[in-house]
Amino acid sequence: MYTRTALPASLIALFALACSGGSGVADSADTGDSACTPDGTGTLQLDLSAPALPDPISLLQKNEAVVYGPDGVEVGRSDESITLTDLPGGQYTVVILRAEEDGAGLTGAAWGAPSQTVYEVCVGNDTVTTVAAAWELHPGAGRLWASSGESLVAFQADQVAAGGEQAADIRMDVAYINDFRGFAFDRMGNLWAAASPTYGSRLLWFSPDQQTGVGEVEPAGELSAPIFDDFAPISDLVFDDTGALWVAVRKTDGSFSGLAGWEHGAVEHAIATGGALVVEPDQMRPVDGLMGKVDLEVDSRGSIWITDYDADRLVRIDDPRDGATAPDLSLRVSRAGETPIACTAPENVSFRDDGAMDVLFWSSGEMARIPAADLRGSGDVDLMIAGTDVLDVLDLPRGMVVDGAGNTILGNYSGSGAGELLQWTPGSTPRPVLSSLDMVDPADLVLNPAAR
Repeated sequence: MYTRTALPASLIALFALACSGGSGVADSADTGDSACTPDGTGTLQLDLSAPALPDPISLLQKNEAVVYGPDGVEVGRSDESITLTDLPGGQYTVVILRAEEDGAGLTGAAWGAPSQTVYEVCVGNDTVTTVAAAWELHPGAGRLWASSGESLVAFQADQVAAGGEQAADIRMDVAYINDFRGFAFDRMGNLWAAASPTYGSRLLWFSPDQQTGVGEVEPAGELSAPIFDDFAPISDLVFDDTGALWVAVRKTDGSFSGLAGWEHGAVEHAIATGGALVVEPDQMRPVDGLMGKVDLEVDSRGSIWITDYDADRLVRIDDPRDGATAPDLSLRVSRAGETPIACTAPENVSFRDDGAMDVLFWSSGEMARIPAADLRGSGDVDLMIAGTDVLDVLDLPRGMVVDGAGNTILGNYSGSGAGELLQWTPGSTPRPVLSSLDMVDPADLVLNPAAR
């Protein structure tokens, strides 16, 4: 648990402090790149102002500035002002991690840099390079987000609690998307979303201060790669515990299906650079036969889970960097009974505090809860689960997430013009809790920040 004092009202948002003349202070807005060829050593000074956090508060992630050297190795981190001296000359990266509240309800609040969340600065020539940061409340945090067509919408906790028909608190409309293929928030608070292949598969990102209001929004930047050529569809994206970005993608010619990954350094460089970048993935992890709808989730152990919709299986990848080609676990689920019934077309998964997994099987129309102990096997496993752990679902939901209170929330296309949020608690059937004309077809649900 951490406590912070309030910021002065006059304190501005994240900024880079640059001085000139005989002071010996270098311009921290100089991102350098190939132009960063300093001599000798230098000093990097971080002027940090703590966020105005409630007291007491429990954090899922602490607010810190993390500094990486030219070789990508971490050289320091702090939530208070700090000076790093005698640094070898070169380009350094300063990453502003946001504070994420461990919310007891829908989700917690978050405080971070509002716009520029990553700096690339040139250090050396016996000068002092200064970066100053102040953490602010993120406008899009503390909310349940959903993708629907070309829009990303968000609802506050009190809207979900009130229920009924609601206008979205935030609606970001993005042109030339057709529909989103998954979205997620990075550890700095930027929103990353995958575009459908209609106008070219690519990853768009939006800074925290863009996640507010209602209307059209231009992305702050986009990341593409040769693997996305020829309209290769992205199915979903997720960030792992290291800050690496993973997407599920398949080539239309069948030459690759699986995970493409960019390590956190590549993600942070894209954020610092902005604009449209084409960057080869750092990692390619094949998953044979991955053809249909896919949901990616990371469990508490850091394993990546994949819903293989067409093959009626759940796939676990413990380390996508290990060079293996087979899944660590390929799990098929059946419902116990006098005549066992296969659960088919897993569409979405979400994890609970105790490590159990909620799974939505779309074709067989079932919600299943799989205990954590049954998720740690290896190889090809056929799992029979008790009928009491399975619930028939009459609606056709797609997105799913477990909130901070342990409720499973699903998105549902109702056909009435207003999309729905359904809530499922153990021992009950999913019930509508909210509908919105701003969310006609909720395809993916995400909490900002994640509840666990």
